[in-house]
Amino acid sequence: MALIAVDLTPMMPGGENGGVKILTLELLRAFQDTAAEHRFLLLTASWNHDELAHLETPIMSRFMILDKPEGRVVFSNRIRGPAGQILRRVLLFFRRKMSRIDQAQRQPLSSRGVDLLFCPFTAPAYAEPGIPVVSVIHDMQHKDYPQFFPEKEIEIRDLFMADVRSGAARIVCISENVRDAVLRYLGADPAGTHVVYNCIHSRLGADIPDETRKAVTHRLGVHKRPYMFYPANFWPHKNHRMLLAAYGIFHHRHPGAAPDLVFTGALEEEQHLLMYVAKVMGIREHVHFLGFLTQEDLGLVLQESLFLVFPSLYEGFGIPVLEAMSLGKPVVCSNVTSLPEVAGDAALFFDPRKPVEMADAMAKITLDPALAADLTNLGKKRADLFRKEEMVGKYLNIFQDVLGSQAIFK
Repeated sequence: MALIAVDLTPMMPGGENGGVKILTLELLRAFQDTAAEHRFLLLTASWNHDELAHLETPIMSRFMILDKPEGRVVFSNRIRGPAGQILRRVLLFFRRKMSRIDQAQRQPLSSRGVDLLFCPFTAPAYAEPGIPVVSVIHDMQHKDYPQFFPEKEIEIRDLFMADVRSGAARIVCISENVRDAVLRYLGADPAGTHVVYNCIHSRLGADIPDETRKAVTHRLGVHKRPYMFYPANFWPHKNHRMLLAAYGIFHHRHPGAAPDLVFTGALEEEQHLLMYVAKVMGIREHVHFLGFLTQEDLGLVLQESLFLVFPSLYEGFGIPVLEAMSLGKPVVCSNVTSLPEVAGDAALFFDPRKPVEMADAMAKITLDPALAADLTNLGKKRADLFRKEEMVGKYLNIFQDVLGSQAIFK
C-alpha cells in the first residue's frame, strides 16, 4: 500500500481554476472507488481546506500544508495589471523559499511516509528528494499565445514548467496536442510523457424534474427563448469578443430565427465590457450573462440549450464539448489545438478567427434540423469513448509504474 500526496494548494473557491478543478475533483472521487490499495494525503491550503472536507474517507485524508493567507494570490492564474504581475512574482518567490525552508526543517511529506507526490495543477512546489513526482500539464498556452499573458506571468509559468521538466518522474498530458507542445517547448523525455484523456464528468448528467427546470430557467432569465450556450470564464483565449461579433452577424442576418446567446463564467470586468458591446450592437436583450453557476444550475442550463457553441482559440482538451455531446446537444466549435482531436467527426467546425465563418456555422446548425440530429447522434457515440474507468486506470498505472521504478525528484 502506497501513500500518495496530492497537491491541492492551487485550488481556488468558485470557478477561477476552470476545468482543472473539476477534473481534479472527479479524479479524486474516482480514486476513492477504485484505488483502495492506496492511501491519499490531500495537501490543502487555508482557503480550500474546509471545502475539501467532503473528500475525507478511510483512504483519503487532508493535511493543511499552506496556511499563509497571502499565498492564495499566487495561484490566481488570471491576475492582470502591473500590480498583479509584481505581487505574483514576489509571492511565488516567497512561497517557494518558505516551502524549501519548511522541507529542510520539517520534511512534511517524507515524515508522513509519502511515497509519491501527484501534482494535478502542474507545479511540483512540495517536491522532496526521494519522493517521485507525477505532474499533469493541461496546456502550453503561454508559449502559443504569449500575448494573452503579462511578461512576468510567462516567467512564472516557465519557472514551474522547468521544474516539471527537470524533476517529474512522469508528465501526464491531457491530449496529444498538449504532449506535442510539451515535447517541442520543454524538450521533455518522450518515454516519460504520457497522454491521458479527460473523462466525461458526472457533474452534469443528473435527471432534473420539470418543475425544477422551469424554476431555474425563470430565475436565471433564460426561459423566454431558445438559446445557444457557451460556458467559459472570460479569459482572452476563450474568444468571447469574436463570438459576440459573430453572433451579431448571425442575428442581423436571421433576426427571427436566431436563438439567444447565453454566457456563464467568472471575471466581471470583461463581462461588463461585453455587455456594453452587446448594447451598442443592438442585441443586448438576446445575450445573457449568468456569471458563475453551481454545478446543478450549469448542468440544467446546458441541458436546456439548443446547442453548444465553443469558439476557443486554445484548449488543452475542451471538456465542455464532450459534456454537451454526452447530453445529446449538437456542437459547433473551433478547428484549432485539441478540439478536432477531441470532437472527431461529431462537431461542426469553424475558424475561430473568422466571425463570418462562425456565424455561418451558427446558421447551419440552427436552420438545418437534419444536420443537428446527425451531430447529436455522432456526439453521443463520440462521448462514449471518453470514460472515467479508462482515465482512472491510466493514472493508477502511471503511479504504479513510478512507484515500481522509484524515480526521484532531482
